[in-house]
Amino acid sequence: MESKKIIDAIKKILTDLSKLDEQQLEQIIDGSMKFKCEFPKARGTDKTNGSSATSVFAPAFKEYKTALFSCTSRTDATKYLSGLKMKVSDLKQFAKYLNLKVPASGKDAILKAVVDQTVGFRLDSQAVFRT
Repeated sequence: MESKKIIDAIKKILTDLSKLDEQQLEQIIDGSMKFKCEFPKARGTDKTNGSSATSVFAPAFKEYKTALFSCTSRTDATKYLSGLKMKVSDLKQFAKYLNLKVPASGKDAILKAVVDQTVGFRLDSQAVFRT
């Protein structure tokens, strides 16, 4: 019975690892990124679906932020974020990392909010100061 529990736990870990892209796996292998496991809090303790579980993408959030802020258009930023293949919960965690307010649901709405509040805000500010 004990070995069955261990096997089940390993299967869940492998499922999470399979969500990472090739670059993220390489970073885990070379030690430049750590794969972190956190246990969710009791329901209702956090605004992200009652869980404080960290996104598998969380270790790369700093890199994603840098790449996002280097985008030169809303379209580029949207393509970049879409290409990361994050789930809604991952996008919410990324938005939280960036200290942004995003809608409660809808992947497209959350993506748009992140882009508008980062790259969009910068582009709008630059347009205002150019005139």
